[in-house]
Amino acid sequence: MLFSRHSFARLFSAGVLILLLASFLPLQPARAAGVRYAAPTAQGSGDCSSWANACTLQTALTNAVSGDEIWVKAGVHYPGTAGNRAATFTLKNGVAVYGGFAGTETSRSQRDWVVNKTILSGDIDKNDAHGGDYINESASQIVGSNAYHVVTGSLTDSTAVLDGFVITAGQANGSVYDSIGGGMSLQFSGPTLTNLTFSGNLASTSGGGIYNAYGQPVLNNVTFSGNQANAEGGGMENYQSDLTLTQVTFSDNVAVTSGGGMFNQSGNLTLTNVTFSNNTAGNDGGGMFNQSGNLTLTNVTFSGNSANSGSGGGIYNIGGSSTLINVTFSANNADALGGGMYNNNSNPQLTNITFFSNYVVSGVGGGMANEGNSNPTLTNVVFRNNYALAYGGGLYNDSSSLTLVNVTFNGNLAYNDSGGGIYNSDSSPTLTNVILWGDSAPSGAEIYNAGSSAPLVSYSDIQGGYAGTGNINANPLFGNAAAGVLRLQLASPAIDAGNNAAVPSGIITDLDGNPRFVDITAVTDTGSGTPPIVDMGAYEAFPVLYADLTTQGNGKCYAWEHACTLQTALGRAVAGQEIWVKAGVYYPGAAGNRAATFQLKSGVAVYGGFVGTETARDQRNWATNLTILSGDIDQNDSNTDGNFIAETPADVQGSNAYHVVTGSGTDSTAVLDGFVITAGRANGSNFPDNHGGGMYNYGGNPALANITLRGNSAMYGGGIYNKSSSPILTDVIISDNSASSSSGY
Repeated sequence: MLFSRHSFARLFSAGVLILLLASFLPLQPARAAGVRYAAPTAQGSGDCSSWANACTLQTALTNAVSGDEIWVKAGVHYPGTAGNRAATFTLKNGVAVYGGFAGTETSRSQRDWVVNKTILSGDIDKNDAHGGDYINESASQIVGSNAYHVVTGSLTDSTAVLDGFVITAGQANGSVYDSIGGGMSLQFSGPTLTNLTFSGNLASTSGGGIYNAYGQPVLNNVTFSGNQANAEGGGMENYQSDLTLTQVTFSDNVAVTSGGGMFNQSGNLTLTNVTFSNNTAGNDGGGMFNQSGNLTLTNVTFSGNSANSGSGGGIYNIGGSSTLINVTFSANNADALGGGMYNNNSNPQLTNITFFSNYVVSGVGGGMANEGNSNPTLTNVVFRNNYALAYGGGLYNDSSSLTLVNVTFNGNLAYNDSGGGIYNSDSSPTLTNVILWGDSAPSGAEIYNAGSSAPLVSYSDIQGGYAGTGNINANPLFGNAAAGVLRLQLASPAIDAGNNAAVPSGIITDLDGNPRFVDITAVTDTGSGTPPIVDMGAYEAFPVLYADLTTQGNGKCYAWEHACTLQTALGRAVAGQEIWVKAGVYYPGAAGNRAATFQLKSGVAVYGGFVGTETARDQRNWATNLTILSGDIDQNDSNTDGNFIAETPADVQGSNAYHVVTGSGTDSTAVLDGFVITAGRANGSNFPDNHGGGMYNYGGNPALANITLRGNSAMYGGGIYNKSSSPILTDVIISDNSASSSSGY
């Protein structure tokens, strides 16, 4: 529910009058700032001076002066007694309130708000159906007449701090201001809110967890879960406010109309590392509803949110200007338009975005829908496996002209009608460096144009072909589209085939965070610009992945200084790439995970023997720079000589990995070269966990070179077990392995 500016002006004037009247009251004796101690019930003298003499939280707040800290003991704290629904915990400027204490601490750093749950509960009549933990997991657990607002903080600034609490069971079902902000009501306020959980609060109109108007709150490490608003903003509503949210989660909140997780009107919001999951709106904006607000979203996830009878399962934008960077929309749904995102008269800038498995139940735009002269810009974006019943499985545009650069569409579906990838109605988007491949619809599998639509498409790979400069119609050779790997194999025709001039200024990386411009010398440049030429699609191909014992730099694998782990490199690699592995000992998994293994891939060559500075493969020395793949996942094998190689299976202790390396399902393009494979222990009770301690091959034909298999054991095939396999072995040593029932080989 929104109130007029005049209403808020009256509220503000009333607050000023109260402050003026207070100035004529008798002055209280001054007291030095310090720590006040609070407990669910007063202790000892109750003068707040120590844990032994703790007062109630309300007493501490009443007596606190600027500079005070209030330390609050774990337990349940109520703002008032039954019947006093206006009772609330009121924040103060200059006063920091900390929860999470056991009641013995002498330093604030000793508290633990996770273990020592400190609950601020609106259940003043103490009859909610919370199940005994005194925390309402959903607003439906509220029984009777609870406090309207558990916490209030009007006219506060950033020096008013609340840190380390669970705020629950607020029931703002009164009139006007008592119908908003069940958990917390903030007006003209900017408190600092940290390490909080808002759970199971209710507002009969807006802001089940928090209602914020004309404020600048800062939230860090806050969770909104199970809150409900019978109008807007199940978790939070913001009106003309500038908020900063970091490490915040909105989950399982409900708005009967719009903004299941959050409703924002005319506010400037900065969200970093925020998650919206499984929130529900009866109409629009399952995760978030944004009206005329300016959003900056970085590292944000929208997952499993629903707009049951409307649009924008993940986010609904009407008006405003937003910037989204590194945002994922997955498994969100809407009834009408935009399973992941809906834009109306809105021009967001989207960079490094993934739309995956979003869907529209009865309408259009499974991944994204744009209407009303919306003109978003999309760079480094993937639309994968999104679904619409009617039009635009991936993307739907009506009277909107987008700019798409380095965008990949695959596996999107328009079930009943047109535009599996993109549907345009009176829209003329610009597509450059785009891949549309493997989408489906009864008509226009990749692109369908209706009305006056006239897209400008260039330097793009469109299945079935599309007129335009630099366009191709050739299989882009995704790494593994069925598994969602849309990185390009090194034989892809989309490599070095884009237009450099189309890439926006400042874009220097791809969707993975790897360099955006990489020259593959074995590929002839067919694109436009000065080499290196950008690839088509959201991902840039590069020839070598670099692996180290621990993640280096940004861990993106594209250079020694940004090396990833070997398991990460194997997971990311696509056909044609090499993995260079720095010397050291590599374990396939953690202790207890005996099924962990290094799984080889067809088309991927893995080389050991590097120091970690080489620029050419022939500079390595696998004999000197021992690169060891060890099954000793619990790291307790006998190692008297300190070389981390099991000289015999007798050195193996405890529970090691069943198979250090697996080559099943590969062909001879799967290469392993320059390693010692040791300490595998295939002693499981069933096949295949008792076969192939060092290496297990079932229907695999990998190529092994410069390999030593030593100190592995199994029931069958201590060093290597092959079934329906023909591996190629060159300069391979297999020694000191054992098998209890068949060859040590």
